Amino acid sequence: MNWDRVILARKNGQPVGYLSFFMAGYGPFNVRVKSFIDEFGVISGVSRFLVYKLLEQRCKRSPCYVYKMAVPGPMRSKGVGSGLMAFLYSHAKAGALEAIELEVFAKNTTAISFYKGLGFLQIGEIDLRRFGGFLPDSKIIRMKKRWAIHEQGKA
Repeated sequence: MNWDRVILARKNGQPVGYLSFFMAGYGPFNVRVKSFIDEFGVISGVSRFLVYKLLEQRCKRSPCYVYKMAVPGPMRSKGVGSGLMAFLYSHAKAGALEAIELEVFAKNTTAISFYKGLGFLQIGEIDLRRFGGFLPDSKIIRMKKRWAIHEQGKA
């Protein structure tokens, strides 16, 4: 793990959520092909590693990309997710970045509403049906929040 790409939220010393992200092409995982080979064998391990690396490229196309955010059910609607995103905004702005991107499954309407409330706009869709019926969700929504560099000092 690259812990400098993970933000952990705590309440009374206990973890209540986290956000992992890519910034400038560097993300939360430091995966090596050997780990895949050890777990799945040579042929399957190398194949899975190559698919992982291919999919990881979508995270690197943006200067700042939210890889995963998780807040357990009992802690939702208590400001944890908003706080994690606010911390990431300040981190991205301090790095002179102009936007944050993320992807969310289209059926996750709660998350889409949450991100829209934070100022994210839909910038595209990815239709997964072209990859066959083995994927559980058929559509991913791409979202982005931009700000002007001259707003860097503002919240």
